[in-house]
Amino acid sequence: MEQLGQVASERRSILLTQAQREIPRILIGSCLVIALFDIALILTSSALPREYFASDLLQFLVIALVGITIRSKLVPRNYVPWLFGLAVITNNLVMNFQFVIDPTGNSIAVIMIMLSVTGALIFDWRAFIVVAGVANTVTAWTFFTHMETGAEEWVIAALTATAMSALILWGRTQTATALAQAAIQAAELATTDPLTGLLNRRGIEHMELALHRRALREQQFVFVMFCDIDGLKYVNDTDGHGAGDVLLSAVSRALTQAVRPDDLVARWGGDEFLVIGLGQVPAAHEFKERLDRQLASEPLPPSWTRGITIGSSLGFNQPLPEIIEQADAAMYQQRHRS
Repeated sequence: MEQLGQVASERRSILLTQAQREIPRILIGSCLVIALFDIALILTSSALPREYFASDLLQFLVIALVGITIRSKLVPRNYVPWLFGLAVITNNLVMNFQFVIDPTGNSIAVIMIMLSVTGALIFDWRAFIVVAGVANTVTAWTFFTHMETGAEEWVIAALTATAMSALILWGRTQTATALAQAAIQAAELATTDPLTGLLNRRGIEHMELALHRRALREQQFVFVMFCDIDGLKYVNDTDGHGAGDVLLSAVSRALTQAVRPDDLVARWGGDEFLVIGLGQVPAAHEFKERLDRQLASEPLPPSWTRGITIGSSLGFNQPLPEIIEQADAAMYQQRHRS
């Protein structure tokens, strides 16, 4: 379930990023088309009433405002589909109004085009359903009220265009889902140790900012326990690197079971592991007892007869690398005392 939630969140982020990049260009281009079309009508001495050009001006202003707002990132990305939906509905209302004024114009063609391409740009099913519902309702009312013949055929055409638009939206959503899964897998590969499944150094770096924010919010210390497996090289030399991998995996599982649910466990590299958490450092002897109990139930190489040396440190509003370095130094002091 957590993986599905990550995919959904990443997919939405991808779609909204695309929308924020693509939609302003489309809307600004539409403004240019509207302006050129109206200039052409004026130059050809069109007999269209002022209301026709006034509606085009209103459409131009709304579309331009929406495009500029999205491009300048003045609103959160979550509002981008709804802002684009506002532009589409404005276009639909204007085209229906212009059809009433001039039934011989190109309004129907524009309505059908917009219904066909909305799904390719709106990137949000909820916004799409609202926009499609409003646009088709207004269009059907206009056709049935002001079209002498063929209204049913044009309504069916509008619904067909909407269905095509929904298929395009579904296709783009599926593509975004595949991209989201690939992005999550790449992130996991970059931040996870492949042998133990624990966070690696890069994973800890990615978690550092969130960890410090939480520590400051809760006014807690950040602690680090630096854990070093004694005798891993001897196991590798005696029983082979496969046995060493078994030992590393066993220690990683034991550490994960010995810590609190909110603590982070990471493989720092080689035979070194970290436990990172908030609050006071767990008592060393109590933690060592829990860890030894967990290790007793793990399949361990017979050549490993030593233990794990642990050093700890904590700090408040202090860079995590400094706390890790202090814990590392404490671990070495503990080893020399032993």
